[in-house]
Amino acid sequence: MLVEIKKSQKLLAYTIAFILGVALGKFLTIQFFYIYIIMLGLCVSIFFVPKKFLRFCVILVLLLLAGATRYNFSSKVPANDVSMFGGKKAEIAGVVCEEPDERIGSVKLTLCADTIIINGSENHVFGKVLVSARLYPKYQYGDELKISGNIKLPENFNDFAYDKYLARYGIYSIMYYPDITITSHNNGNYFYSSLYKFKNYIIKKIQMNVAEPQASIINAFFLGSRGGIPDELNQAFKTSGIIHLIAISGSHITLLMVMLELLLPFFYISKNKVFRVFPRIRPLHPQLPCCISDTTEQCMDLYKLISGHSKF
Repeated sequence: MLVEIKKSQKLLAYTIAFILGVALGKFLTIQFFYIYIIMLGLCVSIFFVPKKFLRFCVILVLLLLAGATRYNFSSKVPANDVSMFGGKKAEIAGVVCEEPDERIGSVKLTLCADTIIINGSENHVFGKVLVSARLYPKYQYGDELKISGNIKLPENFNDFAYDKYLARYGIYSIMYYPDITITSHNNGNYFYSSLYKFKNYIIKKIQMNVAEPQASIINAFFLGSRGGIPDELNQAFKTSGIIHLIAISGSHITLLMVMLELLLPFFYISKNKVFRVFPRIRPLHPQLPCCISDTTEQCMDLYKLISGHSKF
């Protein structure tokens, strides 16, 4: 007689299977077309397997192959990407498609390229370019830019796979301090544009009313804006092992869930109905403040179980 597997154990097994699939994808040499056919067959077979344990095993294999497929997609450079012109001087036109990442003395822009001009020849391209630029003039999400400079490919440094790190975000090309011309504004998504404007408004209010470095720490913890933190303080966070406080971690999930609990009554929605889908997981941190409900603790622990507590 087979012992029934608990939901939390299934979740852990599914997560491990997917992670192993990602690791396995690096070594697979067969064509992924055949893997897609196998995955399609497994998806169909789930509905016809009578026993729960066999169905559980089929899902494990499916997630293993899904992880390998995920690695395959992330490691392939898309056709007609800007990176195919790496090492050449070019003029690129595109739109700032991510929130500008302001640092001390510089800003990093993610430019979604549309056209490229090399030696007077214009071509349509795709892909993102990570642009390092000066702080001024101020750049915003949705700005259409023309940049002129040398296209470089990311290089690894200090045993850090910088190229693979950027590939996670679909970036295969970089430019350092090119000549930049702003041609138009407000070319991005209206929702994201409004959200970023509201976020910047809050950041400015905090900077006006709170002294440094406390203002930068508050902005990093609540709004994810880490650019204003001095390098010495950032390194101190890393050395002391509390960098997760200013990175995406379980504390932010807890904060989000508390905010939802406070807002739901205004919409006549019971929080128990919304959070009922989360399984009962034994709290990993019973020292949480009493204002955090059991459901919030479960959501935080579920996030930690999947992510390993912190992004860094």
